[in-house]
Amino acid sequence: MMKRLSITLMACALVVAFAAPSFAQDPSRCLIITYDYVSNCRAVSGGFGKSQRDAMRAMEKDFDIKLIFALSSGQYLGDVGVVITKGDEVVMDAVSDGPWFMADLPDGTYDVTATYEGVSNSATFTVGNKLTTKIMKWDPKAVGFEPLTTGE
Repeated sequence: MMKRLSITLMACALVVAFAAPSFAQDPSRCLIITYDYVSNCRAVSGGFGKSQRDAMRAMEKDFDIKLIFALSSGQYLGDVGVVITKGDEVVMDAVSDGPWFMADLPDGTYDVTATYEGVSNSATFTVGNKLTTKIMKWDPKAVGFEPLTTGE
C-alpha cells in the first residue's frame, strides 16, 4: 500500500514538474477573465509585464473597449475598480488586476468610472465596429503615491 502511494506521489510530482514550464511560458494564463452573467459581458485584465501586454494585444480583436490605467507620471496601476454603465443600468462592475482592462460590450454609448485608492476618474465612450482605447490617469499626489528617493 505504501509503495503504491509513493509511486502515485512521484507520478504526480513529475506531472507538475513538466507542466509548470508550460504554464510559465503562456502569459495569457496570468490574465484575469471576468464574465458578468447578468449583462452577458466579458472582460479581461492584466498587462503587468511585456508578455501579458503582448497576450492582451493578441486578444484585442475580441473586445470593444480597452482601458489603460496609469499615474500621470507614467507608472501603470492595478487593482482599479471599474464600473461601466449604459444610461442608469450597470452593465459591468469589476476590478482590473492590471493596468489594461478590455471589455466586450454591445454597440452603444457607455460611461465608465474607474476608481483607484478612493479617487475616481470618468469617461464616456462609444462601442461600434472597432476597438476604442481610453487612457485614464491619476495625479500621483491625489492617490498618495510617494516617489522613491535616493536617500542622499
